[in-house]
Amino acid sequence: METIKTVFNKLNTKDKTELATQKVELANYDFKEYMKLYDKSFSNYRSDYRKNINAAKTVVDKHFTDVFRIREKAEKEMDDFGAKTKELGIDFRKTKQWQEFQQLKKILLSRESSLKEKQKEISKII
Repeated sequence: METIKTVFNKLNTKDKTELATQKVELANYDFKEYMKLYDKSFSNYRSDYRKNINAAKTVVDKHFTDVFRIREKAEKEMDDFGAKTKELGIDFRKTKQWQEFQQLKKILLSRESSLKEKQKEISKII
């Protein structure tokens, strides 16, 4: 009986040693470094994303302002043109300049509308 007890004690000690060794080996697997790498990558992504979104907003805002100013100048010039043709007794709506202006105005208004939508999209992101 004593022999069996001794054998079991030795087996039990051997198992404990193997388990301790395995615990040490398993401790070598550390995923905290991956979390640090992810955090750094996400931080860089967020920073670059914000920077690029702000750059896109600036570009869209500038283009909108340019298009708006072009339309305003063209409308003012068409008003001047209309006044001059009226003095001469000509219906300015029958001129090629009027047709060109209408085509231009349609393009500019469409572009302004599109840019306003882009501005709204960017504002939602920021």
